[in-house]
Amino acid sequence: MEETNENYLIAPLAAAVLASCASTVPGNSSAEQQCVYFARNEGLKVVRVDGVDASGSGQNVRLRLEDSLGRGFNATCASATAGQARWVQPLPSNVVRG
Repeated sequence: MEETNENYLIAPLAAAVLASCASTVPGNSSAEQQCVYFARNEGLKVVRVDGVDASGSGQNVRLRLEDSLGRGFNATCASATAGQARWVQPLPSNVVRG
């Protein structure tokens, strides 16, 4: 009987811990999601998102990327409110897309 009582005490505690962890994970902005999808669709691996900056027509998302050979480079994606992502500057000429 004591074991059952302990389970009643542990279950709410475990639920509270899991809920607090879930609420501290930041969500990606729509600009981040759009640019991450765009980079992956271009055959690139997204290593991390370094930041999001406001721009005149939307947001610029700074990314750390890798090409299909594992070479890392930085790129900035412009995410417009119309839902069209594009690279702010051309990608390095030696990038190999996967």
